[in-house]
Amino acid sequence: MQHTQNLRPAMQEPLVESETEALLDFESVPMETWKRVLDLACCALALPFLALATLFAVVLMKLSSPGPVFFKQRRVGYKGTTFMLYKFRT
Repeated sequence: MQHTQNLRPAMQEPLVESETEALLDFESVPMETWKRVLDLACCALALPFLALATLFAVVLMKLSSPGPVFFKQRRVGYKGTTFMLYKFRT
């Protein structure tokens, strides 16, 4: 039992010491910035798929019946201001 008394606890000292800094310190950037970056990345990934789905819907509408693809209507909004609403016809 004499030889086990000289062993250090495993977590007392790090295995490798490094003086370099991390490339990116996540705690120094505000959470709102990370949320914005994530939102933009998700939009950039989703946009091509949504564009294809929209194009597919336009082609199906044109093939199924005559007439315009978009429905247009004047609406009344906040404080009585009018605006033009565009949407796919249904």
